Amino acid sequence: MLICRNFYLERATHSNTMDQALLDQAGGAYQQVADQETATPPPSGRSSVVELDSNQEEVLQGLELLSTHLNKILETQELSDVTIKCGPSEFKAHRDILAARSPVFKKILEEDKQGEIPIKKDMRSDTVEIMLDYIYTSKLPRVMEYVQLEDLIGAADFYALLELKTICFNHITKELTLDNICDLVRLAHFYSAPEPVKEKLIGFSLDRKSVV
Repeated sequence: MLICRNFYLERATHSNTMDQALLDQAGGAYQQVADQETATPPPSGRSSVVELDSNQEEVLQGLELLSTHLNKILETQELSDVTIKCGPSEFKAHRDILAARSPVFKKILEEDKQGEIPIKKDMRSDTVEIMLDYIYTSKLPRVMEYVQLEDLIGAADFYALLELKTICFNHITKELTLDNICDLVRLAHFYSAPEPVKEKLIGFSLDRKSVV
């Protein structure tokens, strides 16, 4: 019995020694591989760049989220650093956003030393508010009066907001009638409407030239 017990003790000790040796060997091999991967670039068969192919829905969701965030800082006036003055009305805004969206605002801000931007005298405060909303969010109210669209076209032309001017002209010329065609032609000429708008107005006028 004593001989058997000593045999098993010796075998267990030998086994533990071998297990530890194997562990030490495996650990050394792992460290060697890790060092090689750190020191050398990825093999040619594995790309280090992942191409992200965003679909249209993801892009639109991202733009909507951006619009929401920018609208929030406009409403809360968070970190605003410039004041737009329109008569007695004042609007807090952000220099970088104004400069990025309008080359005219950019020029004014480059010369501004007081942190205030006076708006041209014939512009109404509600027009300025709608224009600022568009600058921050690229959105317009769902419903606008005809006179508001006219004023907004003037503001967009003055501050070189070409996309806004095009959108307003597209809306205001949706329904052409004999009652409004003359006014719209004058408006398009005075504010240099986009060519498709001019062509639409001219086409309507030519079709009804005998009446107009």
